[in-house]
Amino acid sequence: MGKTFTAIGIIILICVAALATYSYLSKPSFLIINHTTKDIDEIKILWRDNSKTIKGLKTGQNIKTYIRSEAAAKFIVIFADSKSIESKAIYFTSGTKIIADIFDNKVDVRYDFKERNKKNLP
Repeated sequence: MGKTFTAIGIIILICVAALATYSYLSKPSFLIINHTTKDIDEIKILWRDNSKTIKGLKTGQNIKTYIRSEAAAKFIVIFADSKSIESKAIYFTSGTKIIADIFDNKVDVRYDFKERNKKNLP
């Protein structure tokens, strides 16, 4: 019976290590969707003292990008007429999926829990 508990313990340890490794290696992803009636000239993602710039996103287009970090990020959207809008900050870490929905007057940011819901997880 002692060998059975040892084997179960080793299996649990391996599973926990695999999950931790996957979470650590998964880069946070950002899906940016342009719902506006006009093309976007530039999107800036700001976090800590860093930034990432995405040039040009046409009406109805989307783009996916990745940032290997852990912080709170906000999105600043600049239109061709120089008008700009920005999102509230949203926290991201390894394995996080963020969706930024860009509208004419606002940027909504949210977490993508779709994958969890497909698996019927809480």
